[in-house]
Amino acid sequence: GGMDDLFWAAAELDMIDTLFEGRFFKGNSATEDIFKKEAPNYDILHLALHGYADSGDSLKNCLVFKSATLGSGEDG
Repeated sequence: GGMDDLFWAAAELDMIDTLFEGRFFKGNSATEDIFKKEAPNYDILHLALHGYADSGDSLKNCLVFKSATLGSGEDG
């Protein structure tokens, strides 16, 4: 199954939006393909998402985005 939504992530983003200028993506628009397209345009990035860390094998570490857009070539 999927991971639970991060309960306070939307409220956190709404607060950040009042303090900083920029583009904000949440919910189904917070995908890996959008992140990769937009991230190079900014000096500061804030991510509220799940991730995995494996202290024994750093190649298994990852960020977990919302499900990938069909045909995007990303795995989410």
